[in-house]
Amino acid sequence: MLNIQTFDAHSGGNVIYKALAHPLAGEAIERLYAGMTEPVAIYDPEGLADALLAMYPRAADMVFVHDVDLVGQTRAGLSARAPDRNAVQRREDRG
Repeated sequence: MLNIQTFDAHSGGNVIYKALAHPLAGEAIERLYAGMTEPVAIYDPEGLADALLAMYPRAADMVFVHDVDLVGQTRAGLSARAPDRNAVQRREDRG
């Protein structure tokens, strides 16, 4: 079973789930993934990375969040970080 919220009693159906489950979305995401090179960083200001990666698995190296109160929370299996213009470059230098 996928760990995706498909319905919420307060807000109703999850439109992100519906959008990601659409066949055209799957084709577009596969094209996106095909063009990606490492390191892979995800910017996740809305908390959608878990749903995306549950439906379309892809390894990520870093996850960034916009809200500093969310730094350190687990997103996509990684500890969320604050945006840092040098983070990707530092990662490339190490690997």
